[in-house]
Amino acid sequence: MQACDAARAALEDELRELNGRPGEARSFDRLEALLAEQAYRLSFWRVAADEINYRRFFDINELAALRVEDREVFEAVHGLVLRLVAEGEVTGLRVDHPDGLFEPSRYFRQLQDACRRARNARPADRRPFYIVAEKIVIGDEELRRDWEIEGTTGYGFLNFMNGPFVDPANRAAFERLYASSAGWGRPYSDLVYECK
Repeated sequence: MQACDAARAALEDELRELNGRPGEARSFDRLEALLAEQAYRLSFWRVAADEINYRRFFDINELAALRVEDREVFEAVHGLVLRLVAEGEVTGLRVDHPDGLFEPSRYFRQLQDACRRARNARPADRRPFYIVAEKIVIGDEELRRDWEIEGTTGYGFLNFMNGPFVDPANRAAFERLYASSAGWGRPYSDLVYECK
């Protein structure tokens, strides 16, 4: 117990020192240095729209968090979707950013079960409902196998398919293809000159 008490006291002393002292600006230098080393930058929430611009579509401050792991919340949030699944109007679902969920694996199991019930699936017809996740996997990262989904929305595949269009080695072939289909065979520099 004494080792734990000594370690706790040392941590508390270190944190007290790291947190600085009101009225002594220089006492916050270590905390400022620690925060500067992080992969994020702290910012006052009211300036988020002006200062946090690394998200292309939205920022986290504009989202509402729902506790879909709570059965009552899950049912309320998915009521309309499951009704449309039951009516056959919806044949697949896209779940955006499942990594932000409390337990993504559990959520997808719960969603699959709810879709099976909505379709009144008989035991012989218990195939999974078509669900994809809007998740970008990078490098060696793999989609989690315990997610009961078909796969991702396809950004990785689209990136692969767009490769030939941006590879400089294919430029001449695409210029020939464009010239033959569009009827335009003059150099791009002539087009620029004429349009200016």
